[in-house]
Amino acid sequence: MKYNTSRSERPWLNVVVAVVLFLNIIVLGRVQGLYRLPGEQSELSQARNGAELVAGHITRLAEGQGFSSNAAVQESIARLHYDVKRARTVDEVSQALQKGLFETQAVMAREEETMRREAIVSVFSRSSVILARTGKASVTLSRDEAKDIKIIDPLNLVDAATVAELSRNSALQHAFPYVVVEIDNGQIRVPTQRTLTDRVSAQEQELTALRVEMQSIRSSAGFLSLTGPGVRIKLWDAFGGFTEDEIVHDSDVRDIINELNAAGALGVAVGGERITAQTAVRCAGPIILVNQRPVAVNPVVLEAVGDANILASSLSLVRTTLLATKGIKLEVEKLAYLTLPAYAPLR
Repeated sequence: MKYNTSRSERPWLNVVVAVVLFLNIIVLGRVQGLYRLPGEQSELSQARNGAELVAGHITRLAEGQGFSSNAAVQESIARLHYDVKRARTVDEVSQALQKGLFETQAVMAREEETMRREAIVSVFSRSSVILARTGKASVTLSRDEAKDIKIIDPLNLVDAATVAELSRNSALQHAFPYVVVEIDNGQIRVPTQRTLTDRVSAQEQELTALRVEMQSIRSSAGFLSLTGPGVRIKLWDAFGGFTEDEIVHDSDVRDIINELNAAGALGVAVGGERITAQTAVRCAGPIILVNQRPVAVNPVVLEAVGDANILASSLSLVRTTLLATKGIKLEVEKLAYLTLPAYAPLR
């Protein structure tokens, strides 16, 4: 007996094939970045969440070191959170995090030094021996990790009770470099010490801040790639058009670039060419040149990073005008994220 096993008698197989093809289309579209699945975070959201985790760790670290009520440290941490939240691109999140971490670290180091000086003055001010001292004298303190406080006291002004109180003080529990305490007729002063290490550290922090600022400037100027939410714009010649009044010209592209910049675009690219302050957009016959390189036409593709809603709405008048006067079609697609390439000079 022969059985007919044709697909027509196995409808379930048709359903399976259709489902598999549908799933393949979904996966392919996601891989190509055409859309995001429900509940999936954008790269910008992921970057912000990661930066917030780091900022939260810094907050807990500051609390563990006794800075929970320190106004300067809390203000620095609050500024870090604020800058991360207002960042509009992944690059800005990274820059805000780098800058905020170094600034907070510097503030914590400065405040820790201040607390240490104040603690030493407070303890010494309760010593009758030190208060009774006439003339000038000095005492040097330091502490290594997990070791007792080292005291260099040529005149034996620091008694056992003062040493014990110094050892118990919460501001002096961590390692610290040499601190010189000056005593002048019972008056106690701890001048700020600026060692070579301190100066090098300050210069390193300044250098890091300058690097972050330079990175931000280069990104804004178009010399670094830029990632964030934005729009993709396509300009089509008039349907069936071939005359000069029916095709996209360099002036049309420039008008759109100007509108995007006026709407707060952080960066713009045309045909994969990043727009900089020195970029020329011009026609050479039927070809549009950007940065002296030809770009694909029909459609001419522009991309801009910034607030997608604002950028899209800024092009409403241009879209209407181009369609009414030239028949040129302008399409705008809002994207959760896109990456603009860095400017590539001609070789």
